[in-house]
Amino acid sequence: MKVLGIETSCDETAVAVVEDGREVLSNVISSQVDLHARFGGVVPEVAARAHVEALNPILERSLSDAGVDFADLDGVAVTIGPGLVGALQFTKPGTTEPEPELAWQMVLKAIQRGVMLFAPVGVGGCAVKINPPLIIDEEALNEGLDVLEEIAAEL
Repeated sequence: MKVLGIETSCDETAVAVVEDGREVLSNVISSQVDLHARFGGVVPEVAARAHVEALNPILERSLSDAGVDFADLDGVAVTIGPGLVGALQFTKPGTTEPEPELAWQMVLKAIQRGVMLFAPVGVGGCAVKINPPLIIDEEALNEGLDVLEEIAAEL
């Protein structure tokens, strides 16, 4: 049995072909380390765009390296769930100037209401990462997003 595996949950795009669950026929990785270095960490929107650009070329290379095509595959395994979701960027009204204080207020209010967020990151410390578990169900995701919407209205 040959399975194609595709992983795109953070800052690397990876495609592999595995036979019988043990033999790796190919494993191609497109790293985004250099892309995100200037930001001091992963920027979700940038990562998502880079996945879209990288996926087809490394998919083709992985299949070629394994000596297979789609017709030879018995299955496909992929990252599921929301994975890498965008960040909320906080800026001073009417400008692009970072507003880290507002970002911190969002994080603290969310934690008080049971929604975990990453501390502000990125340029100027004004981005709040929203990164739910990969296995979150839609109901829990919507509940968390509702809380964030309520807090944003308060701020």
